[in-house]
Amino acid sequence: MPKKNKLKIFAGLIGVILIIFGWLFGNLSEYPLIKKIVIPKHSIAISTLDKMNKEGFILKRGERGFSEISELFEYDIELESEDSTDELQFELELLSDIANWNITKIETLKSEIGIGHNDKVTRCLTLRIFSDNAQTHDFSFENPRDWIEDRYNTDVVFCWATCFFWLGVIVSVICVFL
Repeated sequence: MPKKNKLKIFAGLIGVILIIFGWLFGNLSEYPLIKKIVIPKHSIAISTLDKMNKEGFILKRGERGFSEISELFEYDIELESEDSTDELQFELELLSDIANWNITKIETLKSEIGIGHNDKVTRCLTLRIFSDNAQTHDFSFENPRDWIEDRYNTDVVFCWATCFFWLGVIVSVICVFL
């Protein structure tokens, strides 16, 4: 077999592998084991959230899951401030400086299950956020699991899935013309 054909086959296989990786990254919700490997922060945040569903649970700085949950507050506030309504504006003004907060612990005050939008069963957590350099604040978060899913599935995974997939397609198309 000529050297050019070996290179063409090798590059073509790399292209197909990249396409498969892109597809897997784009469909991580269907493959929890791969999701745990690719975005470990997601599984840590979900397991911490499961513990936080108990009223009176306290998550302190340094404990497993603290950094994942506290970073979600910063992310969520940035998103909410773009879509804010008048009733949310007051809470958002309190949270506008959360990136500079030195969060020390997060306590679950209340955990409720109810029927939300479109008759979907929802969970609402009321959390108290303690900080060294800001006042203690209580906030309610509806569907915290969706909050975590949106954070990790939208930003991190979608970008990599798209990059791998299209890079694979480009490599495969180039191989056809070699």
